[in-house]
Amino acid sequence: MMMEVWIGLVHVKPSLGCNLLNGATGAFVSVVAIAEDGENFSRSVAAYLEEYLLDTVEFEDVELLQEREQSETVDEELVQLAQELTPDAPVGLGTFDVYLAP
Repeated sequence: MMMEVWIGLVHVKPSLGCNLLNGATGAFVSVVAIAEDGENFSRSVAAYLEEYLLDTVEFEDVELLQEREQSETVDEELVQLAQELTPDAPVGLGTFDVYLAP
């Protein structure tokens, strides 16, 4: 199966010891990653975020980047991140949109 660039919105919450979100309750982050399919995308992104002590709550709007670009304008930061992905660095994180409410 061919590896392609996928995109999705990920809802994360910090694990114990995570300082990445500066005390926020959680965050949403757009992610691009090289993957075989949507399931592979979700697994690899969740594992990547786990390294930063972030628990994945849910994935939304997971689709091929190419398909997303046909239906809407993709943020330039994410397009740039997608172009920089390699087999050694297969995941790119956009800006974290944090929230404080439960």
